[in-house]
Amino acid sequence: TYYHNNYIKIIKGVRRVGKTTLINEVIEELKESVDSDHIIKIDYDMFDNNIYTNTTHLVNYFKNCIKDNNMYYIFIDEVQNINEYDKIVAFICLSFNVSMFITGSNLDIDNAKYIEKYNDYITITMYPYLYNELDMTRDEYLLWGGIPSILNLKENYMKTSSIIDLYNSIVVKDIVDRYSVKDVALFNKMIYYILSNIDVPFSVNNMAKYFETYDRKVSLDTMYNYLDYIIDEYFSHVEEVEKLLKGKISDVIDSLKEKM
Repeated sequence: TYYHNNYIKIIKGVRRVGKTTLINEVIEELKESVDSDHIIKIDYDMFDNNIYTNTTHLVNYFKNCIKDNNMYYIFIDEVQNINEYDKIVAFICLSFNVSMFITGSNLDIDNAKYIEKYNDYITITMYPYLYNELDMTRDEYLLWGGIPSILNLKENYMKTSSIIDLYNSIVVKDIVDRYSVKDVALFNKMIYYILSNIDVPFSVNNMAKYFETYDRKVSLDTMYNYLDYIIDEYFSHVEEVEKLLKGKISDVIDSLKEKM
């Protein structure tokens, strides 16, 4: 299987979609036939930030762990937290006999030049559950979405809190920090506008006119840039929602608020 080759396995997807669960399941399968000292997993919480994000320290850590020529299975969760992660991943794969698995919530492989040079990699993109994959009503799906960890929660108030936390972590950690967004308030308003008008024709010009009614002039270049960031971070996979909507999104939202 692909478990045992030298390809870099790149697992992408929005936060909490199940990337960590997937690699943990792979690790459990490997333990049935692979010595535990040949399985190396790195979590973001495993090291303090200085060690984890420092290129030299992390390379030395791998060198100390890899002691023979047999295949080692390396798992790096949320690899984008490492400075120059593509350089480290490519170096380890070129230097040792490894099967490398990496996960990330906002990996831009097109700009990962060292992984591109390594060439031998496969990308697996994970998505939330689709409506037809779940035993729930349309209204329930529009309210709670398809993130597995959220759906597993029993109480509605816990789901609501988890959704808010997820939104904030995506906006702050995956977008604002990564792209150095200066106007966070504007960015949040753009997302609200997009989600509130998901069932009508959309244009940046219309959105600009909307902001002008609130005495807020925004350059089109800024809006296009912010839209690119949103698309990159999986906010605009809305085809499934559009199929479910019969009327205006505002009508659906109003009906769902009564159930919250």
